[in-house]
Amino acid sequence: MAHILFNSCATHHLQIKEGARVSESQKASTHTFYLVGGFGNQTDSINPTLIKKLQSELDSANKNSTLFYLGDNISDKKNNWNNDKKLLDEQLELAENYKGQIRFLLGNNAWKIKHIDSIQNTEEYLDRFEDNNDFVLPNNGCALEFLSINEELDLLLLDSKWFMSNWSKVEGINKKCTDIVTRQRFAQELEGYIKDARGKNLVIAMHHPIF
Repeated sequence: MAHILFNSCATHHLQIKEGARVSESQKASTHTFYLVGGFGNQTDSINPTLIKKLQSELDSANKNSTLFYLGDNISDKKNNWNNDKKLLDEQLELAENYKGQIRFLLGNNAWKIKHIDSIQNTEEYLDRFEDNNDFVLPNNGCALEFLSINEELDLLLLDSKWFMSNWSKVEGINKKCTDIVTRQRFAQELEGYIKDARGKNLVIAMHHPIF
C-alpha cells in the first residue's frame, strides 16, 4: 500500500520520509494525475508556452486520469466575483477537450469572505457546467470526501482550510455539513478512511500540508 500526498503550497524538492525505500515499478500506470495550483494568484500573464504544454497534455490524456486544481483558483481580492468567474472559466477552457475527471479543491482564496455561503460561490458556479459529478469536492463546506478510483486506487480529498480556520470567525461553518463538526471527529474519519484503503494505493489531496 502506498500513501501519496498532494498539496499546492510550494515545495521545490522531492519529499521522501527518512529511511524509506524507493523503487521504480515496472507496472503500467492505471491512472494519471495532473496538478495545477494557485491559478488565481497570478500577478502577471501566465507563460503561454507553459499553458500550451499543459493543454496539449490534457488534450491527449485518456479517461483514466484526474486533473486537480489544488486551490486558490480565484483571486484573493474581496468583491471581485466578476474577475473570479473569468479565472474559473479560463481553467475550464484549459480542459475543454479533456476526457478525465476534473476536481477543484478550495484554498485560502475561496474563504476570503468568512461566510459559508460565500465559500460556496465557487462550488455553485462550477457545478453549473457539470451534469453528473461535482467539480468541487469536498462540497457544502464539508471537511473531506472519499472516492474509489479503481480496484487499486482510492482518493481522499481534504478541505485543509476548514481544518486550519478559526471557526468562530467563519459565519455558518458546519451549518450545511453536519457529519464532521470537530477536528477530533475529522481525525477519526481520516484515520478510518486510511485503514479502509489498506492493500490499495491511497492519494490524499489538499491545499495546505496539515500533517
